[in-house]
Amino acid sequence: MNSAWSIAFIIAVALIGALVWLHGERSRVLAEQRLEGGTRLVYGIEIDPETDQRPDAIARRLIEVARDVQDDPRARWVRWRMLDDQRLEVRIPPMPAEVEQRRSAWLEARNAALAGDADEDEADDPALELARLHLMQVLTFAEQAAPDDPQGGSVRQLAIDNLKARFPAHAASFDAAARAWREYEQVRSLADDPAELTRPLRGGGGLAFRIGPHIDEVPDGARHIERLEREGPSAGEQDDFIWREVDIIATGAGLADEMDALVGPVDDETFAAYQERIEKLFRGHHLVVRAWQGRFYMLVSNRPDERLTPAERDWHITRARPITDPWDFPAIRLRLDRAGGRRMQHLSGDGIGRPLAILIDGRVITAPIIRAPLKRNIMVSRSFGFSDAELQYLIRRVQMTMVPARLSDEPQGVTEIDPRPHLPGVQGRLNLAIIGTWVLLGGLIIASGLYMIRGRSEAPVNS
Repeated sequence: MNSAWSIAFIIAVALIGALVWLHGERSRVLAEQRLEGGTRLVYGIEIDPETDQRPDAIARRLIEVARDVQDDPRARWVRWRMLDDQRLEVRIPPMPAEVEQRRSAWLEARNAALAGDADEDEADDPALELARLHLMQVLTFAEQAAPDDPQGGSVRQLAIDNLKARFPAHAASFDAAARAWREYEQVRSLADDPAELTRPLRGGGGLAFRIGPHIDEVPDGARHIERLEREGPSAGEQDDFIWREVDIIATGAGLADEMDALVGPVDDETFAAYQERIEKLFRGHHLVVRAWQGRFYMLVSNRPDERLTPAERDWHITRARPITDPWDFPAIRLRLDRAGGRRMQHLSGDGIGRPLAILIDGRVITAPIIRAPLKRNIMVSRSFGFSDAELQYLIRRVQMTMVPARLSDEPQGVTEIDPRPHLPGVQGRLNLAIIGTWVLLGGLIIASGLYMIRGRSEAPVNS
């Protein structure tokens, strides 16, 4: 009897192993079918020459970050595979018809809003051009209720209404773009655009923290401003204070102040006046910001004791996850390792009352005032919160700062994935094999149960 049970056990293990293999093969075939008609891209991998990590370990970590696309089912269908130590293959499934239709409608409405017909009086109005560009930005704002709106309107809608009030003749195109984006946003995926999908893996500069000085703390502050205007932001990279591009939505200002500064009142406004208004807004938040060639740059410290950057190689980010800030807007929680926590405590402790610029890829994302010493846990937030797309990008980008490698800016090759007609037949045979294996396993379980019952009924009874 023991030998019979041993044989049954071996058969059961073999059947279970067969089921595991068959289900794996079916998943692989389904994944291959989803990719038919999609795109295959090959990117180069640039590994930090100073790293001591093995190339295979770097490749595994890079692919882990690439696959971290929570709440994006279609992006999870993307196949990532290392071809060798210097090349990564990315296979992207084709866009579903409904998604393609909504994306096309959005692109058409966006282009119409950006290029909309302006009358003769508006043709040279810089405020209108800025408003159109700003519309593209406010569409990515979070949909949470605006704290300054007594009627509970969303941050996004309030910003759009402000733009429409400033330029009522273009309200229809602004509304059309907003509606088209809202429709597309419901089905949007990172897989729709290879450039967007791989952007977090291509960034440079990583995550950094720098103290933002007050202008009166900067020796020869006027010289820094004059040098920016004369030579641009890249001049003086070895100085104690340097310029970094800043996201003008990341100032921490109230909604009404920011919208007023960005769009302006209904009177005529020159671009120079617009710049002055933005710079004044930043000054109200103790930030030294100046415009250069249509972009805004913030003066930040480059002193070793007032920065925490990738150049200081003894610290790392151990975790990045989404949270909500005290006002229920989406934010990011960063956790530093012990060395990073010690550095941050020293940096923030000496910087109380001063702005702490948080930079990703060399751009200032936010710059809150330090109210108390920080340690290992850092919250990255901004006044309007982050949209889902921004949040996902920033988290993946922060995770990539833990990987000593980056993808090439452009793919080395792009090809279409040809259909494979034999795959449906393979899937059908696998389905039959899975059903048959389950039947055999079920029969074995029933037979074993009957055998056990029969054995008990025939067992001798001791009197």
